[in-house]
Amino acid sequence: MTNANVDAEPGRRLGLRILVLVVISALALVVLVAFALDHNEPAPQTASPAPAQLQSGAQAAPTNINLTHYQAIQSGMSYDQVANVLGSPGQELSASEVGGVHSRALVWSTPDGFGNITALFQNDRLITKANVGLR
Repeated sequence: MTNANVDAEPGRRLGLRILVLVVISALALVVLVAFALDHNEPAPQTASPAPAQLQSGAQAAPTNINLTHYQAIQSGMSYDQVANVLGSPGQELSASEVGGVHSRALVWSTPDGFGNITALFQNDRLITKANVGLR
């Protein structure tokens, strides 16, 4: 192994750690926004306009989801597979495309509004998920 390869390894690890931190921070933000939406509180205002899908005010119907549904969805599943397992298309919280990578954050809520599943997709594949209040 050359000195260049040895010196590059800590940089790769640091880059991976930063990427993981950014993804976790983004997911935490999505969960907080979903929690606020579930409790009919206004979401914090931002300088940029919301995507057209969210401006309409239309929300997906609540779904009878539980912890078993949450455990059934796995990283790498397509959006269609996740929506099929959860029984509805969910509500899109955000969507963006950067450098050819299309990202979407969606939430599925329980009828009582006290539980939800939040999922983050990149290029139509589930990369991370979180739940609040599921049994």
